[in-house]
Amino acid sequence: MKRLLTLAAAGAMLAVSTQALALDINSRAEIENLRSRLDTLEARAAKEDHLAIFSLNKKITFHGALEAEAYYSKQENSPSESDIILDTASFGFQADVNDQVHGHLTFLYEEDKTPLGVDEGFISVDLKHMGPGHAKLVAGQFYLPFGNFDSEMVTDPVTLDLGESDRTAIMAQYELGPVEVALAGFNGDFDPDGKNNVIDGVVAAVSASPIKPLELGVSYISDLAETDIELIKGNSYAKSVDGISAHAVLNLGPVTLSGEYLSALKSFAAGEVSAAIAASGELSGERPQAFFLEARGEIGENLSYAVRYENSDDFEDDLRRYGATCSWSFAENTSLSLEYLYSDAGDDPATNTSHTVTAQLAIEW
Repeated sequence: MKRLLTLAAAGAMLAVSTQALALDINSRAEIENLRSRLDTLEARAAKEDHLAIFSLNKKITFHGALEAEAYYSKQENSPSESDIILDTASFGFQADVNDQVHGHLTFLYEEDKTPLGVDEGFISVDLKHMGPGHAKLVAGQFYLPFGNFDSEMVTDPVTLDLGESDRTAIMAQYELGPVEVALAGFNGDFDPDGKNNVIDGVVAAVSASPIKPLELGVSYISDLAETDIELIKGNSYAKSVDGISAHAVLNLGPVTLSGEYLSALKSFAAGEVSAAIAASGELSGERPQAFFLEARGEIGENLSYAVRYENSDDFEDDLRRYGATCSWSFAENTSLSLEYLYSDAGDDPATNTSHTVTAQLAIEW
């Protein structure tokens, strides 16, 4: 369906586009998980509506998401906690300045975590004549292609907590059939031996679908300290610690399985890890690693579910967590989700076991 409104002052046409918005880089994983749940519930990939402005051969397409949450959490032998929060507010646009060059800008706010600011801002250039495949060049601030974080739960997987990386970088992507590769370079915030102001960070990723229902991928980062959790205290240390992630997604029709393992390839030197991270229990050793396995599917036309098990080692106090999410699409581009999580961490289950119930109302446009 297309709706056209005349803008007298601008002389441009304002329309609702029936073409799905094609983003070059994954947005913040939590918002992508919301979109994935809505896609599952509504099968709307072919009819997604986005607000767009057209002028001659240029187009600006707007997108956004809001997530309001209420939660109740009870830790053993501790007082219960509950709150209502605006977990995520995101708004942005993609500007198609011509058929090869696109600009993408997204603003993000997360209550008690992220003040309103630029989440992503990058330029992508389609290199359509670079051999038989599809090549792109991306420059600006975006999420590096390290880790996959494929989940439809309300709460992010523990691999995202350890591996998500938002940096200013330049990246080359190439897709040929079922194979996609990406290589990015950036100037990191943490520099071994005090080598500041040098483009020394590298991320490389490759994914492939050897058979239609299966996707496999692996990614590498030259320094795990460059992820958003900031594992290192100060900004200079003796030697960088590289990291790796491997994931698999298997679509079996009514059920989809996804899993990921993310780890440092060696240990951080004792005394280098952030004191704040160590004190909070988030980093309980010098070689952090995380893993999750999730199954998801549909229940009828407007309901979907996801169940997940995850754990970590030398990270988040050696967390072990499992739970389930059920989502109901009661209106277009709108979902109501209910999630239960059980978790235990540390060596004392009497004080480190918790139960959390979260209700989320979310919209996406």
